[in-house]
Amino acid sequence: MTDIPETACANRLTTIPLLLLLTTALFTSCSRKTDTGEDGKVTTLGSIEVTAQLVEIRGRLLNDPLYDYAHVMKYKVLQVHRGNVDKDIIYVGHYNPAKPRDKVADARVQEIGGNLKKFRAGDIHRMALEIPIDDYYMGGIINKYFQESKDPIYWALWTNKVINPDFPYLSAAGGLVRRLSGGFIRRLPAGVYPPFVWRVRLADLSADCLADLSTFGGLR
Repeated sequence: MTDIPETACANRLTTIPLLLLLTTALFTSCSRKTDTGEDGKVTTLGSIEVTAQLVEIRGRLLNDPLYDYAHVMKYKVLQVHRGNVDKDIIYVGHYNPAKPRDKVADARVQEIGGNLKKFRAGDIHRMALEIPIDDYYMGGIINKYFQESKDPIYWALWTNKVINPDFPYLSAAGGLVRRLSGGFIRRLPAGVYPPFVWRVRLADLSADCLADLSTFGGLR
């Protein structure tokens, strides 16, 4: 009898449960309602409308009732619906980002809102924007990117969450899968699996936590 190397057994034992987990999560995701984030406000406010992924929130979001400010966040543009956006990476200032968008409007900034409850890196947002922020907002701005980018900052008027969009986008989950699998998932031969995008919702004690797996073959 041919002995099977222990490493091979370990690889299988690690990979099989992970694939079962991903498959279960995939079917759970497919049953969830999709939402493009389109509504009457996001499609009419401002001169620019985009769907973009929140790549990074640099710095802590302050929740101080005595301090109103805008916090600049980094986005990757996935689709431009209105206006002109000439770069894939943009920087967007959100007013008092610790508050849900439907509760953020106040006496100082009135025409602002959306259905987004919480900012979380990796999520997809559909936003109505103006540029530059200084022409539309006079107040404190926290911009942790000022040393690395001189691009104008966009001002977010309306921010809606996009659920299970119909296009691929950036993913932080690829690294998670590689760590969980110990690197045992490799690019599969052509024809083994059809090319498609895994869009998976993984519960992390939050019903609306979004974790997106990019093309399966790309997890290397």
